[in-house]
Amino acid sequence: MGFNEDMFALLKTKQWGACHQRIAQEERVDTREARVSTALWRATIFERENRYDDALRTLDAIQPEVFTQCGLLWERAKILYRMGKYPAAIETLHDAPFGAEIDTFPGITYEAIFLYCYLLKKSGHEAPLNLLTTLPDDFGTRFYERRRLTKADLLPAGASAPPT
Repeated sequence: MGFNEDMFALLKTKQWGACHQRIAQEERVDTREARVSTALWRATIFERENRYDDALRTLDAIQPEVFTQCGLLWERAKILYRMGKYPAAIETLHDAPFGAEIDTFPGITYEAIFLYCYLLKKSGHEAPLNLLTTLPDDFGTRFYERRRLTKADLLPAGASAPPT
């Protein structure tokens, strides 16, 4: 089994010590890819352990090395969301390079856009039309509220989908 498969399996067990131990084994590989991967897994474990500050510090430490800023900012904003820090999560995503990364990392960029628009709506603001237009009409996610949310959930009450 490879590292990612090991980590998925270990996360399911919620044996956090074993998760950290497996990451420590992988950290012996010193490439950019390995550093980013192990840090993202470590942040995920910290998040699952409700060690949010540790997760945020872990993400911040790898910021210069990540391959997608939208992905990193999305991970960071998700943690802030779980902490109930909506304004900080919104601020985290406010200047995300959505346009610069949409073609290279579409899936993660859509997730970041969705979270940003979701947080704006949850905070009583309207999501920017240009971002809503960027999301595919059938885009949906299960990361928030333990139910499937779609682009339609982000629209103002009674509004139809903006043209794409």
